[in-house]
Amino acid sequence: MEVYCANCGQDRRVAIVERRETYPVRGEPITVDAKVAVCQTCHQDISVASLDDDNLETAFNQYRQLHGFLTAKEIVHLRERYDLSQRRLAGLLGWGAITIQRYENGGIQDVAHDQILRSLSDPNAVKYYLLQPSCRLTPGQRAQLEAALQARPTVAPWERVKAELTRAMNRGGIEQGFRSFDVEWLEQVVLWFAVHVPGELYKTKLAKLLWLADFWHFRRERVSLTGLAYARVPHGPMPDHYLALLDVMETDGVVTLNEDDFDPKKAAIIPREPSDDAEFSAVEMDTLRTILRHFGAKRAVDLSEESHQETTWVRRADGDIIPYTEADTLRMLDGLLVPDAQNPFA
Repeated sequence: MEVYCANCGQDRRVAIVERRETYPVRGEPITVDAKVAVCQTCHQDISVASLDDDNLETAFNQYRQLHGFLTAKEIVHLRERYDLSQRRLAGLLGWGAITIQRYENGGIQDVAHDQILRSLSDPNAVKYYLLQPSCRLTPGQRAQLEAALQARPTVAPWERVKAELTRAMNRGGIEQGFRSFDVEWLEQVVLWFAVHVPGELYKTKLAKLLWLADFWHFRRERVSLTGLAYARVPHGPMPDHYLALLDVMETDGVVTLNEDDFDPKKAAIIPREPSDDAEFSAVEMDTLRTILRHFGAKRAVDLSEESHQETTWVRRADGDIIPYTEADTLRMLDGLLVPDAQNPFA
C-alpha cells in the first residue's frame, strides 16, 4: 500500500502497525489499540483518513462502554426492531432527524438522550412517546408503529427490573474486569458456591468469595469471572448493588435468604436447585475450586479482617470502586494453587 508522505514529499510504501494511542473524547483521555501507518522510507507516521476514522470510532466506543452509553449499532437495532426510519424515530421523540443520524454515524449522545433511547427497548415506553404532544408522526405513521408494537410481546415487569439492574451494573472497562455483567451468569456462580461451601454460607462471606474469585480469575486470565464491580465498604470489598442482586436471585428462585432472627446480617444463602459444573469452562472451574479450597472453610469475619490488611482497601474511602488492576497486588491471592479437579479441598 502506498500513501503520500508529507515528510518525503512523495508516495511511499507504508506498514500498518498496532500501537496504544490516546485520544481526547469529551475532555477525557481514552487509550485504545490503534492502527497507524508508518512510512517505510523515513519511518514517520502518516495520517490515513480511513485508519484515523477507525481509530476514533474505537475510542468513541470505548468511551461509550466506560460510561454505559449505547453504541451506534445498538441505536440502529432499537430503531429497526420497530421498523422505524431515522426520520420517524426522530418524529416519535420530537427530535431533529439530524440528531438520530449523527448518533448512528458515531456521534456520542448526551446522558438524557441515551436514557430515552435505552427506554425504547420496552414497547411500553414507545407507547408513552406516541401519546406525548412532542410526537410529530402522521396518523398513517402512528398506525404503522402501533401495528409493529402489537406484533411484539410486552416485556414482563420483573424482566424490566432485571434489565434495568443489569444496565446499572455494566460500568464497562477495568471496573468490571473487561467482562459484561449478566445476572443469570452470576446466579450460576452463586449457586455453585452455595452448593459447595461447607456449613452456612452467609451473604458477607459470599461477597468475599465472589471478590476473591473475580480478582483471582483476572490475575490469571486478564478478565473477571462475573463482571461484577466491587466497592470498598466497612466489612471489606462488596459487589456493587449487592443487596439488590441477592433479592433478584431470591425472586428468580435460585436461592433462599434465610435470615437469622437475632442478626439479619447473618442471612444464610440456601440453594434451591442443584449446581451444574457443565455451565463452566475448565478455567472457570479451576477458579471456583481454587477459591473454595483456600477460603471456603474460613469464617466471614476472618475473610473481612484479611481484606482489611490489603493496601487496595486501606488507601480507599468507603464507596470507592476497586479496579481490577489491583488483582496483582492482593496478598490473599499470592501462592494460590489450582486444586485437583476431583477433590477441591485436596
